Amino acid sequence: MRELLDLRYQKKIEMIELIFYSKNHSIAQTELLDALEVTYPTLVATVDKVNLDAKEFGYNDFTIVHSPQQQLFSLEIKEDLGIQFMFSAYLKKSLKFQLLQLLLTESFPTMKILANKMNVSYFSIRQTVKQLNEKLDSRHMSISTDKEVAIVGNELAIRLYYSVLYLFVYGGGEWPFSFIHYFEISKLLADCPKEIYVSGTIDKTLLVHYYTAIHLLRDKKGQFLSDINAPLYSPPLIEEEDTYRSFVLNMKTYLVNANDAYVNYTSSVLISCILAFGNYSTIETPPPFFYLDKRLQDLDFLASIYLFVEQLEQNFLIPFSTIEKNKILYALMSTHYRTLLFEDMNLDLDSSLPVYRALTRHPSKLFKIDYLKQLIRKIMDSNASAYTKLDQTYLEKEYVLILDKYINLSKHTKEIKVAVLSIVSNELLTQEFKANFSAYYNIEVVEEYDRKIDLFISDFLLSKEVIKSLKIKHPIVYVHTKLAEGDYEKLNKQLAEIATNKLKK
Repeated sequence: MRELLDLRYQKKIEMIELIFYSKNHSIAQTELLDALEVTYPTLVATVDKVNLDAKEFGYNDFTIVHSPQQQLFSLEIKEDLGIQFMFSAYLKKSLKFQLLQLLLTESFPTMKILANKMNVSYFSIRQTVKQLNEKLDSRHMSISTDKEVAIVGNELAIRLYYSVLYLFVYGGGEWPFSFIHYFEISKLLADCPKEIYVSGTIDKTLLVHYYTAIHLLRDKKGQFLSDINAPLYSPPLIEEEDTYRSFVLNMKTYLVNANDAYVNYTSSVLISCILAFGNYSTIETPPPFFYLDKRLQDLDFLASIYLFVEQLEQNFLIPFSTIEKNKILYALMSTHYRTLLFEDMNLDLDSSLPVYRALTRHPSKLFKIDYLKQLIRKIMDSNASAYTKLDQTYLEKEYVLILDKYINLSKHTKEIKVAVLSIVSNELLTQEFKANFSAYYNIEVVEEYDRKIDLFISDFLLSKEVIKSLKIKHPIVYVHTKLAEGDYEKLNKQLAEIATNKLKK
């Protein structure tokens, strides 16, 4: 979504991110000047403007502090206030977003009339439309200026794009639709087949609500869906038919001017999209639709998924439990169906949703993510023919997220034996060490000397005589009793090396 920011806001966001992601939210003045390629007076002026903007947005707990003596810029921010709030606020003020928001529901006879509506110059609107079209083209949509100024293209792609855009900009802080209330959508979703979506679930609730609202809005405005090539949801079991019929009837109350055939079709598309978003935490087994739909069977939909899970399991110490396997299968099926339904609609959300960008920011997680990436790549390469018709780049990225969520390396990889030595008692140091690393490594902290110990951790210096008497031949990592940031980096490096060596054996 960064491309939708006005130029004057892009530099501000870049500066905020540089400071926020620096150690302790502080960055040296010279480093910031070099990164932004601005002069010192410009930097100070920009900081002042950002602080004023934060107050204007209502974020009083957000302040960039300049320390001239230390030549540092630091960000003071309330713990529950992320920088995405500032990003969203700047986005709302940007002309590109305001134009897109207007075109979601309206079209205009000429650009001059549109410029007057937005109270900007004709030249600004023309430039903005040109810039937006350069970005929207890859998403199978554009702003047409031929007969009228309107958003045109693949209608499903338009609905998907706006759903993600509104999710990012408004989140849960503001409901931007006047034609329907949030609770009304919750009520409508209560009749969605429970195998597909459980109304009231917290997981992805905003995405589902935003998509449903935009889906209904576009239909109400007469922007109807054309035929979709992918197999769409239809009840595969008798038990789902009554629920589906009730869902269609409720849809009809919002689409009173549409005929029954179209209401049934758009209902099927809506449920299919909810299914494609998928991998909801409240659903524990893959929906029957994935197994029983004849059109998916004709596409050999499950073949590459079963093959991947089978080979994946072979790379771990113990087999997956039934619950683990079902969760992984459901997540993979949802992802594959997403690529099938949305085809090549540019599903890359890296620039939109922070979870994708923040995946490897925790140092302890680096080994797990690197290992999963290598494993996924190895399995995909060994079965290249199974992925020839699939978006491998997108799938690979999604697979990492799925396996990171559902595979516990502390359970499925070889054990790392660790001895923790402390000058008084090792209890507190052991607790802190395990709290930070046991989720990513299979760690056993031993209380007695063992020749099979892989790593020694100590908060006091061991002499050569002690090392010799204990017959320590493995690495010793010296740390503070209360682990410091540098300690985490040293420990993670050693644990990653040990775990990698064990995986090779």
